[in-house]
Amino acid sequence: MLESTENPMAYINKRWESLYDVLCRGDSVFDQMTNLFTLCATIGHLNGEEKKPHDKKGIFRWSNLNLESDVSILTAIAWDARERDLAILSDKKRIMEIACDYAESGMQYLYNNFFEDYMQDGQLLRPEKLDLEFNLAQIIEGLRQKQSVF
Repeated sequence: MLESTENPMAYINKRWESLYDVLCRGDSVFDQMTNLFTLCATIGHLNGEEKKPHDKKGIFRWSNLNLESDVSILTAIAWDARERDLAILSDKKRIMEIACDYAESGMQYLYNNFFEDYMQDGQLLRPEKLDLEFNLAQIIEGLRQKQSVF
């Protein structure tokens, strides 16, 4: 089946499925998978690394994105990643493809720099004890400082 150009699917590596599930539960840091996906895409873009998700799983469609935050951020990432070509601004499918590649890279970064130490058999151990909000903020701040020219 051909992918819809107006309502494309966001894909993640199946390897991250349990992390997305745990991190996006009702009482977790993220209200929806779209929020975590956008954070991961932002991290991947900050690191300048795109990575195609293998063994991919669709997790939501464009229509699930928050227009005020997720769509704006993912569009800005795609625009910057493709040398600020204005033509990409109306290409939802291409924006989503770029976002998926950066989100894969961003989740890999989070896994390598935080989650890996708390995983066993593909499951996050005791997520309620990890102070995710604080630790993710620390990781983001570290990336921001790394990118800063000052």
